[in-house]
Amino acid sequence: MIVRQARPAITLALILAASLACSLPSAAPTEAPPEPALAETSPPETLAPTETAVPPTLVATLPPTPTITHLARPSEPGSLQSFMTDYSSLLLAPERRTLTDNYDWSFLERPFTTEVMDYQPHLDLIRGELSLVPPWIYITLFLEEPPAADSLATYAVEIDLDIDGRGDWLITAALPQSGDWSTDRVRAYRDDNNDVGGAHPLRSDAPPQTGDGYETLIFDQGVGPDRDAAWARILPGVPDHIQIAFKHDLIALDTHLLWGAWADGATDQAGWFDHNDHFTRQEAGSPLSTSPDYPLDRFASIDNTCRWAYDFVPTEQLPGMCALDPTPTPLPLGSIAGTVWRDVDGDGARDPGEPGLAGETVRLRSGGCGDSVVGTHTTASDGSYSFSDLMAGNYCVSATGPILLVNTTSNPRSLTLGAGEHKTGVDFGFTPEEIR
Repeated sequence: MIVRQARPAITLALILAASLACSLPSAAPTEAPPEPALAETSPPETLAPTETAVPPTLVATLPPTPTITHLARPSEPGSLQSFMTDYSSLLLAPERRTLTDNYDWSFLERPFTTEVMDYQPHLDLIRGELSLVPPWIYITLFLEEPPAADSLATYAVEIDLDIDGRGDWLITAALPQSGDWSTDRVRAYRDDNNDVGGAHPLRSDAPPQTGDGYETLIFDQGVGPDRDAAWARILPGVPDHIQIAFKHDLIALDTHLLWGAWADGATDQAGWFDHNDHFTRQEAGSPLSTSPDYPLDRFASIDNTCRWAYDFVPTEQLPGMCALDPTPTPLPLGSIAGTVWRDVDGDGARDPGEPGLAGETVRLRSGGCGDSVVGTHTTASDGSYSFSDLMAGNYCVSATGPILLVNTTSNPRSLTLGAGEHKTGVDFGFTPEEIR
């Protein structure tokens, strides 16, 4: 019984000794005690899934575009004041060629696609018109056919204020979408450093292009010093007419100018003027089937007109201007003269001493004797008359004699007058009836 009572004390002593041994530092490694066993636990309680809250989606928004309030807008063009015509490629389009393109001098006729040479009639200009109705200058461009609503096309007017061949202003309008005047996609560029055309304006200079074309954007779709400066539309009811209107004061109210028109379906690069400085002839290609550079290559889908004058009449050929009609050599003018006299003896020939009849009426008709009177003359005191400054042609002359006198010569009288001819002796005799 004593032994049984001492066993728990011995056991407790051993446990305390082991515990102290484990707590004291030791220089030699000791065997690690066995890892205590983890008590067996029941599996954790399964939690029901909960719905994850989704944060609200943030939508990126741009600040609203400010509405442009316009103070003035164009109305309708007035009377025609300047115009030019341009060659149409329509007739030769089935042959995929044209006749009038002159790349070296920037007279372009290229309303065709690259290489394939498909004809684009909405890029084929055939006429341009200008009218000034203050404060607006109106430009109307006539196209061979209306453009489709999704056509890539920019229409433009180029203005040369100092008549030196270098354009000074370029007003462009991407294809308008309706018959209402709009500033959408309308821009106005100015050349401030006078380098449009490079070393030789209009003429082709070898690339690289040295100038930067129309480098200054003055008006951009309603944004600029004047928000109303330039507009465009399709002429209502006439879908093959594009109209551009810009304020006259945009070009400082200048009127002594040359202007020309453009239709561009590919480049729309104001900085590339003059285009024939930007490409070599080989790079540009040609619409002329006889050219070694045929067909069109990098410079296609474009047409322009020659330039024409506004507010002055050109008397000499100016840079870029349409060809002047040759001045016709004026033909010398002629005259018709004669005498109305009293034929005393009634023989139809004027004899010495037979007097002239003063105050009688002589009439001149151009053409036949039934045509309109173009001149009337009253005979002088000696019976003479004359008609001067007459062009070559057919005429009829008739004379009225005194009452109770009758003709002794042909009356009226038809004649043909040559250039510079002075026909005399067209005389008319009158005599009393009883002598006749």
